[in-house]
Amino acid sequence: MRSWLWRLLALAVLAAGTGGFLWLRATRPQQPPAPLSERVWRVAAMPVRPARARPVVHLYGRVEAPRLFRAAAPAVGWVRRVAVREGDWVEAGRLLVALDPADFTLRVAEAEGAVAELEAQLETEAVRFRTDRAELEQERRLLALAREALQRASRLRGRKLASQSDLDEAQKAVDRQRLQVQAREEAVAGHPSRVAALEARLKAARARLGRARLDAARSRVEAPFAGRVAEVPVAAGARVAPGTLLVSLYAPKALEVRARLPAPLVPEVRAALAAGENLEAEAGALRLRLARLAGQGAAVGVDGLFMPTAGAGALRPGEVFGLRLHRREHRAAVAVPAAALYADDKVYLLRDGRLHGLRVEVLGEAERPGRLLISAAGLAAGDVLVTTHLPNAVEGLRVEAVP
Repeated sequence: MRSWLWRLLALAVLAAGTGGFLWLRATRPQQPPAPLSERVWRVAAMPVRPARARPVVHLYGRVEAPRLFRAAAPAVGWVRRVAVREGDWVEAGRLLVALDPADFTLRVAEAEGAVAELEAQLETEAVRFRTDRAELEQERRLLALAREALQRASRLRGRKLASQSDLDEAQKAVDRQRLQVQAREEAVAGHPSRVAALEARLKAARARLGRARLDAARSRVEAPFAGRVAEVPVAAGARVAPGTLLVSLYAPKALEVRARLPAPLVPEVRAALAAGENLEAEAGALRLRLARLAGQGAAVGVDGLFMPTAGAGALRPGEVFGLRLHRREHRAAVAVPAAALYADDKVYLLRDGRLHGLRVEVLGEAERPGRLLISAAGLAAGDVLVTTHLPNAVEGLRVEAVP
């Protein structure tokens, strides 16, 4: 009986505890739900101001000297005098290098002797021809007399008034005289060919004389125009062979800069040149103008030839430097940071606190480093362009422009 009372008391305590817990849970204060808010991305932005602008392209140019005078040794000789040094400025007509004239006067004298000898042979041939013609007439007369003597001997032999030996001697005289006439006729007939051969030899000798005189004249090298000495590879006392470079000279005003234009840019440049537009380039204080395109191209592009218009005094042939070419002008271009561009042809505008994508045309690099020139039909003055490159940029993303 007592055990049942303890069991009832335990159940009563357990029931009271469970009821109290349920009452406390039901009467606890309720927490309000946390409000849901959209994340706002802070970005940098810039106002759109379309304006006239020229894209630029960076090139590497090499200075060339189209008007380059290179004097070489005309023949074997010794350098007698070197009157200039590399880098000197010289006026037209100034002596640059002189070879020893003794090496050339002997060749000229030898060639003159050969010409004089052949001219004398031609005169001798003319005298010989006149003599041969006169002797030919004489030989023909003698032949006629010999034939008459043969006829007389033949008649006398027929009358038994002359011996057979007399007739034979008369026949031999005719035969000998006929041979003399033939020899003289051949001498007269061969006169034109002998004259032609002598004249050909004389022409060659005169050519050698002219070459010797020309070599003698070229042994003294003078500046053909005012310019700067580019190279002097010889020294006084040196022995030079034919074709050895003695000195080179270039005209600074005729210097050109050759730069490779990328293949995608060539049609635009060619159209601008055909329209008579001036495409200018710069490299520091140096100013240049694209004069023409090279006659040959390659798969990567075509060389452009630039003429300096200002600051060309310090240029030297062979010098390599970077330059910026200003392309054709665009009326409504916007310069934007490179970070504002997505997928090479898309930007985002900030409208009502959200991103709005816009396809654009990239015109090229702007004059300001790190900026690109773009244009689009939907890009107007007053628009706000997002310049921060967001990795999660999508249409309608909530953003806020920072000051």
